[in-house]
Amino acid sequence: MTPWRMEKSGVSGTPPRERDVYEIIDAEGNDIGGMFFEEEARQIITAVNAYEPMRTALAEIAKGEGPYSRDPLTHADNCIDAMKAIAVKVLGCTA
Repeated sequence: MTPWRMEKSGVSGTPPRERDVYEIIDAEGNDIGGMFFEEEARQIITAVNAYEPMRTALAEIAKGEGPYSRDPLTHADNCIDAMKAIAVKVLGCTA
């Protein structure tokens, strides 16, 4: 998936209080509409670009899979470890 991005589209306000404004471009190259200040645009893009990997990870976690064991407690522990590994990978942190 191509990440969303921002492109500078102009300036808002009058000197000395003018600020750059940006358009947000989606993965298909379409302007989503509206003008945003830089910080707002960055927050929107960060949230949208994080959505798909997290959605994919949650779908994988929802399967509840892990290395099989005949012992139910061991199997549950294996599933939890597998789900934690998926979450850690997507979030980019350590458990």
